[in-house]
Amino acid sequence: MQQVSTRVGAPVALVAIAAAAWLPARAEGPAQIGTSPLIHAGVVVSNIEETSRQYARVMGFAPPAVNDVSIDAPNGQKVTFKLATVYMPNFYIELVQPVSKNGPYAEHWQKHGMSIQHLGLSLDGDVDAVRASLEQKGGRWTLGTKGGRYAYVDLHPTLGTTFEIIKPSMAGRRGAPPSAAPCAALPPLGSLPVTHVGFAVADADKAARGFADVFGIPAPQVRDYKDSQYPPESRWNKEAYLRLTMWKQGDLGIELIQSIGGPTPWSEYVQKQKGTAAQHIAINVSDRMDETIRDLQMKGGKWTNGKPGGNYAYVDFMDALGVVFELNGTSKATAAAR
Repeated sequence: MQQVSTRVGAPVALVAIAAAAWLPARAEGPAQIGTSPLIHAGVVVSNIEETSRQYARVMGFAPPAVNDVSIDAPNGQKVTFKLATVYMPNFYIELVQPVSKNGPYAEHWQKHGMSIQHLGLSLDGDVDAVRASLEQKGGRWTLGTKGGRYAYVDLHPTLGTTFEIIKPSMAGRRGAPPSAAPCAALPPLGSLPVTHVGFAVADADKAARGFADVFGIPAPQVRDYKDSQYPPESRWNKEAYLRLTMWKQGDLGIELIQSIGGPTPWSEYVQKQKGTAAQHIAINVSDRMDETIRDLQMKGGKWTNGKPGGNYAYVDFMDALGVVFELNGTSKATAAAR
């Protein structure tokens, strides 16, 4: 299959090519989040100082400040934790270490270990109305108070994550991402834009319908992708194929990928997380694909998806960072050979 050089989707030339034809229209209404931009991901960690240093090493900036935070839960209890924020040009990653034994962060750590716990959506609407709507659709309100400017709603049993709905005055927080490197040097990963967040799902059709119902959007079309590509000497099942879909939340996408057969990076993640879960953060590396893969491998990442000279690759940093990075872009060597 002919690959494309600019992609918003994961291992999917198919998604990139066909996206314009099947991205869902937006629903109207104060209690919908179909138009809410995706702005951040929250990763639960066990040692925030060490994990912050690892993020700095891998992504190329000074370690972020670590702050002690205490916020209200709906039951009147306080939830305490440590927080550090990793800023990128169009996205940020919150690192959260639970301190108190109550609350959603401690619960996530106990069930799922170091991994993405929540996704943040910038809400142009009434927090209480949207939160109540999400509760009616099976969500569990876990952080925030009535009349507040944010709320966490746990939709992990159906959608594989918690969503933080957050007012723009809070969502607009930004720090200084690392400066871009000179043209001849490899840009720091943290200076590059995020394109989407991807889920490994147990059932793509069911997950697509679930997101459509909760977000108030038409169900995005699920398509088969039978050209999965892997690094040399990969242990994955090359006969397995994918069912996937994607839609836009603001300027970023949300992607759902189901593995039909296994083992694959998606089937193993679903097994590890005991169901659907947010898996990867995709970053546009432009024409520096080969160099970026090598750089991240030298920093301890495991190259698990994508072929040499390809337009996408997964580099797994679950052990050190709690995330998998998908790289979107092209290879200079491949372009020169054409």
